[in-house]
Amino acid sequence: MTFTELASVPSDPMAPFTDQLRLAVAAYLARFKGSSRDHTESDLRCYLTWCAERGLDPLAAKRPHLELYIRWMQEIRRFKPSTVSRRFSVTAGFYRTCVLDGVLPHSPGFVQGRLRRGGRAVRAAVAALRRDAPADQGHAPAGNCGQRWRAGREPAPAAVAKPRDPVWIGSWGSRAGMRRVARAGDGWLASAYNTTPEAFTAAMEVLGGELESQQRPSGDFPNALVTMWAWITGSRSEADRVLSDIIAPLVR
Repeated sequence: MTFTELASVPSDPMAPFTDQLRLAVAAYLARFKGSSRDHTESDLRCYLTWCAERGLDPLAAKRPHLELYIRWMQEIRRFKPSTVSRRFSVTAGFYRTCVLDGVLPHSPGFVQGRLRRGGRAVRAAVAALRRDAPADQGHAPAGNCGQRWRAGREPAPAAVAKPRDPVWIGSWGSRAGMRRVARAGDGWLASAYNTTPEAFTAAMEVLGGELESQQRPSGDFPNALVTMWAWITGSRSEADRVLSDIIAPLVR
């Protein structure tokens, strides 16, 4: 069932899907193409159907509605945590697009609060990594480099801190995410599933500005594309199908 078919479902007892909502959904889905668009539409349709069954206009949803939607996925439908996270991320992305397009003045409060708590969690996690993995202390090699002089004594080897293990921070490329990367990260992990070459380039420009504001060099800041869609299936035929029909279009 496509979104158009969903919108034509009788509104008794379901809430009518307005032209404004249809346009907002179309604008959000236009960011995707191919199989990625199909999967995103499927995840968004889950939320829109949930709203329709409760007579709720998605463009009028508030924080408690989103809380209930999550609880419904967890406790009624018993979706896996990864499915709940993915489907809610699609819902949050839809509302972010509504704000950017001027359809809504702001995202529902729960989405904004969730992002703020997420930022604090990232900073706390990075601080814990720095604290629990202190740099080892070594000694400088022989020679003048790394030596410190003591009055009337032979030069003693100075302690030299070995580099820490780098901490890379993942972000889809939002300005807030790039700011966290610039403040605390040693590298940026971009989502291969949720970006395009143009979006990646734009995010790198934002990251460069954030790095400069932190007085950090931006020219060679490490970055990489990552995705959780690494393991596909144990079936060779199914793996070939997913590679050709889903993954290949995403990386073209």
